[in-house]
Amino acid sequence: MFDVLESGLVLSLALSVMFAVGLDLDLRKLLRSVSLRLPLVRGLAVNLLLIPFFVVGCLAYFELDAASSAGILLCALCAGGSTGLLFSLHGRGDPSCALTLFMLLNLVSLVLMPVYIVLMVNFFGLTSNGGGPIGILSAALLSVLLFQIMPLIAGQAVRYVHVTAAERLYPVCKKVADISLVSLFVGFAIARGEYLAAMPLSLVGALVLVVFGSVGLSMLFSTPTNASGRALLYVTVVRNLTLALLINDRIFGESEITLVILAYGLLMYVVCGLLLFTGKRLQW
Repeated sequence: MFDVLESGLVLSLALSVMFAVGLDLDLRKLLRSVSLRLPLVRGLAVNLLLIPFFVVGCLAYFELDAASSAGILLCALCAGGSTGLLFSLHGRGDPSCALTLFMLLNLVSLVLMPVYIVLMVNFFGLTSNGGGPIGILSAALLSVLLFQIMPLIAGQAVRYVHVTAAERLYPVCKKVADISLVSLFVGFAIARGEYLAAMPLSLVGALVLVVFGSVGLSMLFSTPTNASGRALLYVTVVRNLTLALLINDRIFGESEITLVILAYGLLMYVVCGLLLFTGKRLQW
């Protein structure tokens, strides 16, 4: 029962988040903020190079099973979670820097994810719903097109035709996304509580190291005492779990991978909350 509900919530989350981003996205402001070259280059390097390599090293050390490793790696590869913008706003991060980095990471992830998926299938020996490499690539591209790119374009189309309507729809879509996200995690905690309690220590250790490692890598290349540094920090720590869940739901269909992604998300949001609390106490 929860598997069916989970699949519906993942689709609801994916569609509402990307449609909301499209409704809220001002392309002129986005193009102007590209002038923030150094923070953006640092953000792209940390998200697309350092964190994936760091995670691969962690997985090699902990020697987890294929599904657990694939779930953590999916979280590492899917950069640019939309709630990173919300945390950046609460943490007084630079909004233009956060938005630009978020959009760039999502665009790059959409291009790279189909390739990553083919490599993951071959490396971990996972069973996919797409058949061979070409089938997997086609299924991944179709999922990304239907559930990420199309709702983004639809939101932008509404904004282009009627800005006022877009501004009214945005909070509604954001609420739908928030409700879907909360329902997903509450349902996970209720239906899979025994899984959390029975998680092997090696998996718990890997999750903790990866999440806190992403915080450490972000702080190596930015400082939370300035606005652009805070933007990089929150956008980097919050991974695109919607895309990770969507890919697993549409390509792999592995319930254990879903559980690992959701467990990663629980820890990730706790750490983001701690960062916000620490920032307010230290007056970043």
